[in-house]
Amino acid sequence: MGQLGGQPLTAWQGFYGLTLGNAKALSLDSHIGQLAPTLEADFVVIDTQATSLLARRISHCTTLGERLFALMMLADDRAIYETWAGGQCQHRRDV
Repeated sequence: MGQLGGQPLTAWQGFYGLTLGNAKALSLDSHIGQLAPTLEADFVVIDTQATSLLARRISHCTTLGERLFALMMLADDRAIYETWAGGQCQHRRDV
């Protein structure tokens, strides 16, 4: 929608909005929003080879921004390899 309105959203802007941007909006950026010492972080480990389409698109990426965009557009629940919360692995996909 942003692109149609002449204001495209980059992968970096989307990732920021989902992480540190939201933490700042909630005034929680001193506790969450980025991977840094003393901060809390829950995160997922994504398998870039989870589906043939995702693997094919990732193999043609030349920049980190392209990889991030591909993950944002093509990764779904099948791409989640692990989930971590509170420093503990909460889920690991059976291999």
